Amino acid sequence: MALTSMQLPPISAAAMTHPSVALVFDPQRDAGLDTAYGADARARMETAAARAAREALRVDPSVQDAVYRFSFLYDRDADGLVNAETYRAVHARVMALLLPSFAEDERRESGLRDWVKVTHGHPRLDYSALAAATFELADRWTVGVEADEMVTFLEVLRFRLR
Repeated sequence: MALTSMQLPPISAAAMTHPSVALVFDPQRDAGLDTAYGADARARMETAAARAAREALRVDPSVQDAVYRFSFLYDRDADGLVNAETYRAVHARVMALLLPSFAEDERRESGLRDWVKVTHGHPRLDYSALAAATFELADRWTVGVEADEMVTFLEVLRFRLR
């Protein structure tokens, strides 16, 4: 069942512990902007120091824990693996929340492209690949290189999607 942003439970800015995360979940975030959310921060994120800091976040225990908790949004088969249908269904819900202006067909296409990218041709995802994809999602949507920002983003997103 696909949820729209209108069906998701409201969450107050006070419930978010990192200020930059509040903007990500603001439905009016992109209204009146000449560039997409976070575009100004992307150039700063591509320095050698920023890339190293982001890679350090990949092994940060609090980030790993948030990634693990987020992984429970995905149903797994008897082997503990995630199939394409399950992955793409969660992806579509994430896209509906983060990019509400995307049409349903754009969300489907995005999910297909993402599935091909994260599976490297495998028919199902193991936890390691799912964790890497989840980290990339958080890395793409957080504009800083702080563990608490990434953890807050994943926790708020998980709350909104469950």
